[in-house]
Amino acid sequence: MNTRGLGLIAVSVALSLALEFMPLHLPFFPLSFDALDLGEIPIMLLAIYRGGREAMVGAVILWLELNFIGGFVPIGPLFKLIALASAISGIELAIRVTRRMSAYSPYIIFAVSSAIRVLTAVLANYILVAFFMPGFLSYIAPIFGVSVLLYYLFFTGIFNIIQNALSIFPALIATRALIRSHTVKLERVFWKGQRENAW
Repeated sequence: MNTRGLGLIAVSVALSLALEFMPLHLPFFPLSFDALDLGEIPIMLLAIYRGGREAMVGAVILWLELNFIGGFVPIGPLFKLIALASAISGIELAIRVTRRMSAYSPYIIFAVSSAIRVLTAVLANYILVAFFMPGFLSYIAPIFGVSVLLYYLFFTGIFNIIQNALSIFPALIATRALIRSHTVKLERVFWKGQRENAW
């Protein structure tokens, strides 16, 4: 990890913190204590542009910062870290698996990342409410008469899919814009309809 990488991590974390505390949150009504935000975009962009290692470092630094200035400490920052780490792992896996292909859809990155993120988040939330905070489910009023736990885990998965889309697609669009403007040459990601040697 060189000086450029460290600088990009610092900038990404700073931007993430700024976006986290801007009034841009969208309430997620099925789970009133959750809200969609744009704070993950810089970390996702870092994962696509620089790779999983730098993005993981950025996610850990963001977690440390949120423990001092965030809300619902330590659960909130911890679950933010879990979500980011699993999403970053999915991005890195998708890129590594498909990097030998001459072209592919960026939706593969989203699909793999979302699958790993949802599975990890649902498992982490199940462990939290089943073993550590069983009373937490008393805040949830499920509809259609389904099990409170099933309702909570189902909408936790839906929330993470939507949040991942709000985070990854802007990062992918920004990456493609940088490539097309010749600002960067990125050999980690192949875009559908574009060959590596055309960059």
